[in-house]
Amino acid sequence: MAIFDEIGQLLAAPSATDAASRAVGADSSITKKALSAAVPLLLGSLGKRAGNQGGARGLFDMVQGQDGGLLDNIGGVFDGGDNNGAGGLLVDGMLGSRKNEVQAGLADQSGLNVGAIAKLLPLLAPVVMSFLGKRQSERGLDQQAFVGELSNERVAMESAGFGPVLGLLDGGSDEDDRGFAANLSKIAGLGGLGALVAPAAARKVAGAVTSTPKVAAAAGGGATRRVTTPAAAVPVKKSKPGWLKWWPLLLLGLLGLFIWGCNAATGDDGDDSAVVSTTSVETTVEEEVEAEEEVEAEADADSDVDAPEADGWIAGNVLDAGEKTGNVGAFLGAVEAAGLGDTLEADGPVTIFSPSDEAMANVPDSIKNDPALLERVLEYHVVEGNLTAADLADGKLTTLEGSDLNIVVGVDGPTVNGANVTSADIGGANGTMHIVDTVLLPPDVVASLGGSLNDALGIAPINFETSSAVITAEGKAVLDGAAEFLIANDGPVEVAGHTDSDGDDAFNLQLSQDRADAVMAYLIEKGVPAENLTAVGYGETQPIADNGTDEGKAKNRRIEFVAG
Repeated sequence: MAIFDEIGQLLAAPSATDAASRAVGADSSITKKALSAAVPLLLGSLGKRAGNQGGARGLFDMVQGQDGGLLDNIGGVFDGGDNNGAGGLLVDGMLGSRKNEVQAGLADQSGLNVGAIAKLLPLLAPVVMSFLGKRQSERGLDQQAFVGELSNERVAMESAGFGPVLGLLDGGSDEDDRGFAANLSKIAGLGGLGALVAPAAARKVAGAVTSTPKVAAAAGGGATRRVTTPAAAVPVKKSKPGWLKWWPLLLLGLLGLFIWGCNAATGDDGDDSAVVSTTSVETTVEEEVEAEEEVEAEADADSDVDAPEADGWIAGNVLDAGEKTGNVGAFLGAVEAAGLGDTLEADGPVTIFSPSDEAMANVPDSIKNDPALLERVLEYHVVEGNLTAADLADGKLTTLEGSDLNIVVGVDGPTVNGANVTSADIGGANGTMHIVDTVLLPPDVVASLGGSLNDALGIAPINFETSSAVITAEGKAVLDGAAEFLIANDGPVEVAGHTDSDGDDAFNLQLSQDRADAVMAYLIEKGVPAENLTAVGYGETQPIADNGTDEGKAKNRRIEFVAG
């Protein structure tokens, strides 16, 4: 039986289909149809990437030796969600520059909207990978045979009528293969195939807070020093002797062999003096072994005791490294106020996008004064894994808070939800910190504050054809991502159209309204409830930049999503 058929049978189980339906918020019959088309799509994309040597090697390294254990609970995989973003990384690498077109095409062919497709693929990818791992393990396939099976699978899928689905994969950029290999490396850094199905609880960094530390400053304050109760202190384990503890026994064995050799060479059958000598050595060695075991026992006992902590953050860890910059004191104060200090001081690794002190000064009081909300906002700045600036790539990273950050790497460096990284690669023993010039807010928090969602979502400008309301292909790709969020987060949103000051006032007002209407229509087409959207054109009346410069005009020509 073909691979896609076997996976399809597993997904046909009601527990799997129902869980997938819940995950994407769609009817089970439509979800089932989408699953049947998505499996060949993912297998075809893997076959395509495995045609490149780097992709083949990375893919084989990830799946080999896996037992397919998660296939026993596929419903649990769907219910768990893409908690650490590894599934999204995998799909990004598989589809490459064709991702938006492929998702839109799959939506057209399956009846599931693009937003739901974008949720489904990262959840389905671990199932496909686990099945491939099981198949490789059971059949003992080497890399060449494994890649050969993937290649043959496309022929079988086309014969079964999936040619139109597989055709969505045709084309793409020369960089796609390298991007796939790079994303596999990132997933390997997160824990390999196991990272694709990490439970929700594993999103938290090891070392949960057991008591809330006292701090000298909160979110709006300056640099703080850490004062913790003993219950919150970080345990420090002493190194154990390991194999070295057995060296006395090894010495005894060698000495015994030496004595035996001497006796054999002289014809001595072993007199009493030799026995006494050996016994004496044995006694001495046994005492030394006992002494070593006592040291080891003391080390074990010490490991269970809270070690005293120096004044401040743990020397060498990422928060300590950040504090030494002198520009993230307010963020560190907020971390303590929210009780996250111990979590971020644990082994990790973690990557922290810390707002500068200047940026933290703009945090609304409604967030500063709400500990639970403050904790969510701070967790939104942290992702698992040690990611340097060189590791960051266009795409999404899932935070400890559970929502995604949008990463864009430009000629001037990376941005995070539109915020600029002003200082990168502040390294510590348990992770890396990057300083950003804006506080990052989860989209639903922005919505609750009634603000613009554009910055929170990292939405790029939505382009139109000149002096018209026709959305360009690039603009539609941006709107696909916005639709995904608006579908998942039910609530009223105003689609606000704005222009620069060039031209007639009345023309600009009408153009802004037409563009807002066009965007709203496109979002409704992609599955956003019509009753949640309102389109309003403001013309040139609300500039956000100087209309006297080309750069300012470009900023003023915009579509904003304003939470109701």
